[in-house]
Amino acid sequence: CQCFAVLRLQVYKESNGQRYFKEMGHGVALDVVDLSSEEDIEGAKKAFLSDFSKTCFVDGLHLYQACILILSEDTLCIYLNQHHSITDSLSCKLIFQQLSEVYVQLQQGRSGNEIKLEQDDFFDFLTAQKSYDGSPKYHENELFWQQYYPNAVEPLQFYGQSTFFKTARTTRVSTSLSVETMALFNAHSLICSPAMIFTTATFAFLKLISGNTDLAIGVPLLNRTEQFAHVAGLLMDICPNRIRIEDDDSFSCLLEK
Repeated sequence: CQCFAVLRLQVYKESNGQRYFKEMGHGVALDVVDLSSEEDIEGAKKAFLSDFSKTCFVDGLHLYQACILILSEDTLCIYLNQHHSITDSLSCKLIFQQLSEVYVQLQQGRSGNEIKLEQDDFFDFLTAQKSYDGSPKYHENELFWQQYYPNAVEPLQFYGQSTFFKTARTTRVSTSLSVETMALFNAHSLICSPAMIFTTATFAFLKLISGNTDLAIGVPLLNRTEQFAHVAGLLMDICPNRIRIEDDDSFSCLLEK
């Protein structure tokens, strides 16, 4: 927490159900859990971490958990679970790098007071974002897109039914792809990324179940400038991908669009 301001955030819920974040000036103490005497160490570790992680996103607590697991006499494991509402994937790498550097310095015999830690401030990023939101450049970009897309996207009606409510929650659905489908996927992956293929498939699916020809989906986009390249936090925007689908478009044609 000395290094990463975002790990000092705690979450609270107001009476209207809305959540807000509040900065606290300290982190959490690291618990040490000895699993070395367990017969099934791997099973014991999974069971402990499953219960341990259930305290995340609770009012008044930090949005991460951390502890040290003793797996054997000479094997320790640092467990750090960060909620995605405060960190992105690159943040995990940055924090891991910082932990690794501290570990190396400790191995070299340095004391805690001698260890030099890089500091970042996620709140500088938030301040910069707020400054941009009211800037002439922001209004210039907003005007451009309003002129480029003068008409709003037509509302989605799944299978002809109106949408009763909207939510930001997601549900993971797994399915097995056939050999033929995987062959087509591999053929397309030679000319574009898997993300583009799945985005195209999502558009095709939405067209199939809604009948809409003008569609848009939001895709998380990394929003890190050089200034904030080493800041841990949720530094991303939602990039709207909008497309018009014709009835005679093939998958390849849609992928090209």
